[in-house]
Amino acid sequence: MKQGHMEFEISQKLELHYFFTDNSHSMDATVRNECEKELLALFRECSIILGVDFKIESEAFSEGGLKEIWKFLGSTQVATALVILTIILSRYPPSDSAKEIAEQQLLELQIEEAKLNIKKIRFQLKDLEKESPDTTEKIEEIAKAVAKSAKVIVRRSNFYEKIIKYDKVKSLSYTQLNIQNEAIAEEHRVQRNNFHRFIIHSRVLKPEISDDAEIEIIAPVLREGNYKWKGVYNDEPISFSMTDSRFRYQVLSKEISFQNGASILCVLETHRKLDEVGNIVITGYSVSTVIRKYDEKQVIETLQGKEYKQTKKFRDSQRDLFS
Repeated sequence: MKQGHMEFEISQKLELHYFFTDNSHSMDATVRNECEKELLALFRECSIILGVDFKIESEAFSEGGLKEIWKFLGSTQVATALVILTIILSRYPPSDSAKEIAEQQLLELQIEEAKLNIKKIRFQLKDLEKESPDTTEKIEEIAKAVAKSAKVIVRRSNFYEKIIKYDKVKSLSYTQLNIQNEAIAEEHRVQRNNFHRFIIHSRVLKPEISDDAEIEIIAPVLREGNYKWKGVYNDEPISFSMTDSRFRYQVLSKEISFQNGASILCVLETHRKLDEVGNIVITGYSVSTVIRKYDEKQVIETLQGKEYKQTKKFRDSQRDLFS
């Protein structure tokens, strides 16, 4: 959240209410601080996506279970931003997070879509200031788009993952308040048995595939075992697994040899995942198909490389036909 020299004019509040299984009004301080950290990070990421600057102040706790109140100060867009934050924290994601394969594919699509939609989101938010008659529908659309951001997805998941481990909490609610701490919108309640629906069970993304990657081989693996090859890809040293079993056999049987300056043209898979804050990080590389091996003296086209190119050509022609 950029504070700079802006003047904070509008003040509105968001109340997080922890409902407990007993009649107490206290909460484990470590759990509360960890949850607050994730929520503040989520608020910050949403403010960046929306392009809305605001300052957040924390108020003293209230009883009744335990109520945590944040005061948001900023421009006239703060009120709309709070509606969006409430939706993101209380509206269930569209998929069943327990289904990891489906989740992985959905997550990938969501992240790519979110990158493309940031400009659109900001334009829509500014358009709301014109008080269009379908304001509610537009806010829902913006909230849905913001919720597809990788960092928002992960921070929300982190929050619910921490709170679900704290057995004392039976439900949560989110309520927008005015400056006098009066509710100005309907309470949004999330029951404990639905916390898991916000949690990401797999942060692994689909591999990024390059089917014309050129790797200069520094150290091939010339013996059996789960060893990594070493090479240079895009001027960067990398270690990678050789999962092309036919090529690996040809190397081990000495049908193909390597000398200084040898390279391969291949299908390279870059394996990725979301880290604990929602950044996409590379976890490793693997070569699934070697198309050719070449050096100063010779070029060797592989059979599997030819098969791969033929299959790709057919697949591309089918795609062009249907498009």
